[in-house]
Amino acid sequence: MPLDFPSSPTTNQTYLGTNGTIYVWNGSVWVSQGTPLSQPAMVLIERWTSVGGETSKTFSALGAYTDLILIFSGRISDLSRDIFVYLNGDTTGANYRSRKQATASSNNYSDAPRIHCGEASAAASPASMWGEALIPNYAGATFQKRISTRFAYNYSAGGVEIGVTEGLWLNTAAITTVSCNVSGGGTYVAGSQISLFGRI
Repeated sequence: MPLDFPSSPTTNQTYLGTNGTIYVWNGSVWVSQGTPLSQPAMVLIERWTSVGGETSKTFSALGAYTDLILIFSGRISDLSRDIFVYLNGDTTGANYRSRKQATASSNNYSDAPRIHCGEASAAASPASMWGEALIPNYAGATFQKRISTRFAYNYSAGGVEIGVTEGLWLNTAAITTVSCNVSGGGTYVAGSQISLFGRI
């Protein structure tokens, strides 16, 4: 049976289809949220693949969702390097606060002026880095923005580090751009990938 969507919907209006799926009007199209007992739908906004040599990737077409999710995989050209996320082009350290907890305790920090979203292996290390970052309520303009990350990477034949970071951008502005920067002058190796998803 074809779905009979409401005519002239308003932004964020919901509709329960005859197929048991909930849909939300995002201002231009009806987007599936899944069934009432399922997880919120994730939609791929953009997937970027490095050609090699980039120090940063900025996402600017963020869509109309509730949360943003970044997923990283890759390697860095020289040494093992941190990947930091900056919002709305703001790279001022005093505007960020974060705490990192990792299995390599020497790499832990508190009240850091940055948001750590993962650490990528060096070019000569095993090719394995994984990281994921959640940015909830990114379009809101009431609360400071939170970023929650988890990551893992293999920095040597016998060494693996895993960890989590919780951070704040001390600004209530809606997020319009998200940048993923390599620390310390390193660059992404060709084939490294960052995917941006929107979650309803």
